[in-house]
Amino acid sequence: MHKLMLLFKKTDDPLELERLWSERFVKRAERMPGLRRVAVSRVVGGPEPGDDLHLIHEFYFDDMAALQEAM
Repeated sequence: MHKLMLLFKKTDDPLELERLWSERFVKRAERMPGLRRVAVSRVVGGPEPGDDLHLIHEFYFDDMAALQEAM
């Protein structure tokens, strides 16, 4: 199993980030050939003060060849 992870930093307007992300990218990205599973996580905190992640979007593929073909 291979995974492509996209990490999004916090912004001043997190709702706008998610709106743009879902409207412009998610539907197309989730139709990638060979895609097996998708996971989206909203980050609430972290081990260090000032951690600045807001969103993690993960795309799972059977192997590296499948991931590379999707790219």
